[in-house]
Amino acid sequence: MEAPRALYSAIQRGRNARQKRAAETRGRNRAHEKAPAREPVRSSMQGRCCTRGGRLRYRARGMSGSTQVATVSLSRGAGLLFAVAAAILWSSAGIGIKLLPLPGPAIAGYRALFSLPVFIAALLLRGPRLRQASFYAGALRQPLIFCAGLAYAGCVTLFVLANKQTSAANAILFQYSAPIYVALLSGPLLREPVRGGDWLAVLACLVGIALCFSSELSAAGWLGNGLAMASGLGFGLLPLLWRRMAREPDPIDPAGPAPSETERLAQRDRLLFSGLSLVLGNLLTAAICAPWMIRHVPQTVEQGLALSGLGLFQIGLAYLFYAAAVRRLSAVECLLAVSLEPILNPIWVALWAGERPGRATLLGGAIIIGSVLLRGVVVARRATQPIGPPLTAAGHGPRRGY
Repeated sequence: MEAPRALYSAIQRGRNARQKRAAETRGRNRAHEKAPAREPVRSSMQGRCCTRGGRLRYRARGMSGSTQVATVSLSRGAGLLFAVAAAILWSSAGIGIKLLPLPGPAIAGYRALFSLPVFIAALLLRGPRLRQASFYAGALRQPLIFCAGLAYAGCVTLFVLANKQTSAANAILFQYSAPIYVALLSGPLLREPVRGGDWLAVLACLVGIALCFSSELSAAGWLGNGLAMASGLGFGLLPLLWRRMAREPDPIDPAGPAPSETERLAQRDRLLFSGLSLVLGNLLTAAICAPWMIRHVPQTVEQGLALSGLGLFQIGLAYLFYAAAVRRLSAVECLLAVSLEPILNPIWVALWAGERPGRATLLGGAIIIGSVLLRGVVVARRATQPIGPPLTAAGHGPRRGY
């Protein structure tokens, strides 16, 4: 009899639980009926709204679940197209620099000069604050903006000089190994600890660089490799300086008084300093290279068109494409898409200029690209894992301006 009694007890307990839940549901319904009806809210999709039992229901016109999924897919598809287009434009730098019969400083100066209208227009269109003189009066007092501008100027100028001295593959691969400098400098500049995985990526990049160096036996090749590594230093410094500028100089005490309007405006302005540093970097590049630009003016229409294309499209339009991609894709997707650049750059040069990288360069490039991609994926996934309350993060700046 113990088994039937236990079964009956279990059935009775289940029946009592169902009755209790039903009574609670009836109580909630009576409370909803007594409560005043809430005003329906109409969204921008102009759907139909209705309230039943005090609950808001919304019926969108033509926006079913499948339509919303299709809209998100189209946005991601457009983002991938923008990222791939930016990578293709960036990868065309090597072929333009190799084929132009002008000194490296002259090419770097004209590229920066022709890209300035795009960067200035993009800066002014980011918001009304960037069209106010008070923003620039406060921003130009920040030393880090000029440091970031110098880092950008060194990055783009040394990259052109390196392409004139060494192979296009070595120039782009050494610049792509910027995680070495990020790992070494993130502690002093940002006070961020370097993880073991970062040091493994640095070691892999060093192995790849050693293989690329072994393929260059001439003095000019070694000079070009050194210039490319110095360009990578500028490339690695740029995002570190942007993040340092975006941080608050003094943390606000939650228990203290509320920040003033001036302090809140200064915090918002710091997030816009990266765009201004790109404009300053191009101005500094054109100013530094001005003597070579004056002595080596383009002699033919083809040279003028090539230089304007390197500035307007290869730098300027690529920046706009990448900015559009960042708003639609995750960090991992952006990283994977733009990794086409160091792959396509030596391919274009091999097809148009006949410069073919050696086996050691190909092996070293594969190690560098693989380690950078693996580290980027790990860092991006680590950043998406919740580790506490949400924090306010700085904006996503452009990848680079060369």
